[in-house]
Amino acid sequence: MAEEHPTPKERYFFETNGYLVLENFLPLTQVADLQQRLRSTIDKRRAGLGTPLQNQSLQRGAGEDTRIFHILDDDPAFLDMIDPPAIMPYVRGLLNENAHFHASDAIWEEELRLEDRPGWHMDGRDAGYRNLRPNIPHLQLKVGYYLSDMREPDQGNLMLVPVSHHTALEPDSQLLSGFATFPGAVQICAGP
Repeated sequence: MAEEHPTPKERYFFETNGYLVLENFLPLTQVADLQQRLRSTIDKRRAGLGTPLQNQSLQRGAGEDTRIFHILDDDPAFLDMIDPPAIMPYVRGLLNENAHFHASDAIWEEELRLEDRPGWHMDGRDAGYRNLRPNIPHLQLKVGYYLSDMREPDQGNLMLVPVSHHTALEPDSQLLSGFATFPGAVQICAGP
């Protein structure tokens, strides 16, 4: 009998820390295919061959660094990443049975420059629903896929502060001044 997800251990980790990393979630052949499709999407948008909305939703950083918004219409493979059968038990188990899709984007980084990092911020609508403090309900869940090998730190890895979803306080501006200044911050290091 297959193990049900999220397991009690996964649920406890998520509820306590506010995140969960699932190693080796996608087959490497799918990862390679998605990388190629993402590269093609970037090239298409840079050439102005997308829809007006697609072409407007391309941001470039230093070098080849690119962030693409509204990516689902670019390729059916991206649309398939919203609700693959393996992720849906986690979405239902950690959020609720009636989850709604909110946004899609992809980030492609070639050259990490510290001055180009976006800095500390809270993801989500309405500043992460901060206006509902002190007891913010669990209203959103971000699912992200690493398509690159990010097992080493300082490659542009996602950084977060575990347990910060439980605080009713705004962090001091000095804590937000840099990634090394926030006590307890971790980089999510994982393979593709």
